[in-house]
This record gives sequence, C-alpha cells and structure tokens, in this order.
Amino acid sequence: MKNKYDPEIICKYADKLYSQAASIIAGRTIAGIFFGVIGGIVFQYYLPTEPRWLPVAVGTVLFGLLGYNSAQAKAFELRLRAQDALCQVQIEKNTRTQSS
Repeated sequence: MKNKYDPEIICKYADKLYSQAASIIAGRTIAGIFFGVIGGIVFQYYLPTEPRWLPVAVGTVLFGLLGYNSAQAKAFELRLRAQDALCQVQIEKNTRTQSS
C-alpha cells in the first residue's frame, strides 16, 4: 500500500491550525491598533477637541478591540478544525485497539 495512514501528519496539521489561530489574533489586533492610530491622527485635525491626543487614544483602543474581536471568531474556527482533526486521530486509535 503506497499511501499509509500516518496520524503524525494530522497532528502536525492541528499544530499548524493552533499556530495560525494564535497569530491571527495578534495580527488583527496589531492591524486594528495601527489603523486606529492613523484614523485618530487624521481626525484630530478635523475635530476641535482638546486634548489633541484624545482622538488618537480613542481610535487606538476602539480599532484594537475591533481587530481583536474579529480575530476571535476566525481563531475559534481554526481551533475547532484542529480539535476535529485530533478527534479523528483519537477515534482511529480507539477503533484500531478494539478491532485488533
């Protein structure tokens, strides 16, 4: 048989999904903070507020939270796929032990 079942491939795939989940949270949060800072800088010139740093601070926090929240849903999906793959490996182990 040329293509044998190898549970290590599935475990590596699951590890990759977990890594992607962690990096997507960091990446989208940082991107949100970046766009919040840029947006705050732009708005501080159009809004007659004092202190001038307030729009930057609000934009940073607001967009950082939006980035973090949007990443949570995608990260959950990736972690769920990883769990599904690991569950399949465990099912195979359990059924192989019983049938032997």
